[in-house]
Amino acid sequence: MQRITIVGPGRLGGALALAMSANNYQVETLLYRNRGSAVALARKLRPRPTLTTLKDIGHINSSIILIATQDPDIAAVADGLVNKIGAGSVVFHTSGSQSSDILEPLRRSCCAVASFHPLASISSPESGTERFKDA
Repeated sequence: MQRITIVGPGRLGGALALAMSANNYQVETLLYRNRGSAVALARKLRPRPTLTTLKDIGHINSSIILIATQDPDIAAVADGLVNKIGAGSVVFHTSGSQSSDILEPLRRSCCAVASFHPLASISSPESGTERFKDA
């Protein structure tokens, strides 16, 4: 089972967490800015992920890291992850307006980087999971 860490477990990050956990991925860690929404999401996931912040986490063991923050925060998150993940990790972000070039610090650290946007409006993690079925 692939393990994933999600930075930004809001509407889109939460929808991806629910969809991926239903499809043979283990959401290992949720890195949050708003603890309340992260706790609510974590209650829906099995096994329950670790909840923490980017500032407080040590090393991230997940082989996949998803950055689902707001677009202006992506570069700072990428910089904050550089010394917390191993070479060979896959890091992607969900911005529709930024290319994967914004993750260049992680690429230089020998991570594979990518970007993707689901091209769907996500109003909640639960409705987003439904929208992904046909994506």
